[in-house]
Amino acid sequence: MISDALAARLAALRAKYVRTFEAEASALEEDVASLGSSDPDAAERIRRRAHRLAGTAGSYSFEEVHRAAAVVEALAMQGAPQADWVRGAEALARALRASASA
Repeated sequence: MISDALAARLAALRAKYVRTFEAEASALEEDVASLGSSDPDAAERIRRRAHRLAGTAGSYSFEEVHRAAAVVEALAMQGAPQADWVRGAEALARALRASASA
């Protein structure tokens, strides 16, 4: 069992983390809009963001965000068609916003 002080610290960290979700969703949408344009790094930014979110969201018990991010990362690793990336990234952005407002 964890102490009350540790539980409070973890709750504060989780609250700080969830406050980043709107910015993460917006950045993800910007990168999706850049896919296929003259920005060759957009796909890599989406993959890196999905990888990071899959790990951290899982650690903080945001399961919907974790699952959606893991799907996007898997699509990237498999070389899936761009349309699949877009759908996955849109689902991840929705999961981020839903978790932020919960």
